[in-house]
Amino acid sequence: MSLIGLASKGSFWTSASNWLLKGSTILSTLITLKYLSVHEYGVVQIVLSFFAFGVLFNLSNFHDLFVTEMGISRREEIGRSRGLYFGYLSAQALFSILVWAIFFFGATLVVKLGYASHEVVPYVRLMSLLFLLSPAREAYMLIFNVELRFFELALFGIAEQFSRLVIL
Repeated sequence: MSLIGLASKGSFWTSASNWLLKGSTILSTLITLKYLSVHEYGVVQIVLSFFAFGVLFNLSNFHDLFVTEMGISRREEIGRSRGLYFGYLSAQALFSILVWAIFFFGATLVVKLGYASHEVVPYVRLMSLLFLLSPAREAYMLIFNVELRFFELALFGIAEQFSRLVIL
């Protein structure tokens, strides 16, 4: 496929995915307004802020770097590309387990320090399990990005957003 065709295909699927994601955001806002009280919404936001803080410690900041390096070395040295892939995923798994353990076992510490109420603890522990899914998510995202599979990348992003909607 030509570079123009590849760029057009990528632009189309990225745009379509973004529009669907915006629609799901509007839908989740409506669900939140209809079913959650102000107190419940506050609990959800506290738990999500813990998650956002934990995301800082996974290696997602290096995602684009590894996509670029794997893309370059894929044609020249497939072994190096595979080594980068498995090395990055191993580090991602290690950090994910570490962050999960900190949030799962440290949730009660946050309550003892007075930063949250006791009702947040089970939700933080439940949310901490999402960190264990991070290496699997990253594995698919790396493959789809390196192989320029824009449809699969868009579909994965949409499925991820709608799964969040179902959890909410």
